[in-house]
Amino acid sequence: MKEGDILARRYQVLSKLGQGKFGTVFQGFNISTKQTIAIKTESRFSPIRLLRNETTVLKYLYDQGCRCCPIVYWYGIHLDTSCIVFSYYTVSLYDYLHMKPLDIEKKNYIMRTCIEMLESIHKHFVIHRDIKPHNFMIRDGELFLIDFGLATFYIGPDGDHIEDVITENLVGTPKYISYNVHCGHLPSRRDDMLSLGYMFLWLEGESTIFSTPPSHTLENKHHFPVTHILHPSNVYLKDKKSWYLLENLCTNYHSIYRYLEHCYRLSYEGSPLYGELQKLFVDKIEN
Repeated sequence: MKEGDILARRYQVLSKLGQGKFGTVFQGFNISTKQTIAIKTESRFSPIRLLRNETTVLKYLYDQGCRCCPIVYWYGIHLDTSCIVFSYYTVSLYDYLHMKPLDIEKKNYIMRTCIEMLESIHKHFVIHRDIKPHNFMIRDGELFLIDFGLATFYIGPDGDHIEDVITENLVGTPKYISYNVHCGHLPSRRDDMLSLGYMFLWLEGESTIFSTPPSHTLENKHHFPVTHILHPSNVYLKDKKSWYLLENLCTNYHSIYRYLEHCYRLSYEGSPLYGELQKLFVDKIEN
């Protein structure tokens, strides 16, 4: 894929926006309407293929009336590259925070909105599995959730919740995956919510608790792949996310303390109390 390429006789590639672990994102436009669009690409020969799954999930959510996610305009093959053409957003929450500080009212608004977005996908039996500030996008003051490559359904064909199994490989971004996933459990609704809680701590400037582990803790790093739950960096992050440590850290943050306390107590199949959790982040007027 290069600048000037035309997909499906309709979408022209303008410039590269970013490079991820599994693919590249470009900015482009619709030749007929001049609408700006994003193009996400993935090599057809990549050992890990996520775009087809992302397309399936996004189209399903759109059909269910979910409007907090990108709209898929086209999915197909260009040369040796799989491509999704979908909604373009201006800036990620991660980049936005680095451009300007956020006051508590804005942080509370972000949390209420993100909880609402997670509820909107969870009620359609989808979990995201990679909640982090990089995957929340801003356009015209509105928040949107992107990057559904790892998303999956938590309800099986029989209508029952997918059974939990212990696995050695992590799903998601280690810095933000939940304590339960670090322990080897499959992600469920509670884990999307916990990742959002960690994101709020990052908004509050507490990202040091999820920082890169000291070098001396990585002495045995070659014994396990980086995605293994026993890789030293993942063990380090797991320990940092234990409720024993977090509840002490959160004593100065009443809202996030109660939020995380609720999410840590949820069972694997448990349904978060989305409405009650949103109320924790309503701005209070001092008398």
